[in-house]
Amino acid sequence: MDQGDQKFTFYLAYYGSALVLGALAALASLMGSSKVINARVVITYCLAGGLVSLGIVLLLIERYGASPFLIGVSIFAGYKAFDIAALLGVAVTRLVERVLGVQVLESKKDNDSILFQEDLRRRNDER
Repeated sequence: MDQGDQKFTFYLAYYGSALVLGALAALASLMGSSKVINARVVITYCLAGGLVSLGIVLLLIERYGASPFLIGVSIFAGYKAFDIAALLGVAVTRLVERVLGVQVLESKKDNDSILFQEDLRRRNDER
């Protein structure tokens, strides 16, 4: 094995470990929450955690080099990846609503009141 192959193998293992450890951290975050767990939720959390973790490593490797510190930062990023992605999604939705002047999603308050009214009607029908 020559020097180029060893370097390629090292970086492949480094990026792969960031991806896998970020996905595991996101899975640990899911297990600590009270969300309903099904296959789609697990896959989504693992993808989000792994990709954010890999993205952090790719962005910061020029500055910090291939260090254990960078893997630790990427694990933390993977742990909070889905929460941050959800916040960014809400922020982008609100920005689009303000700029375009259209309502993209119904507000949670309106949705809850509709569900409450439907539940109240169902209870009245049962009596």
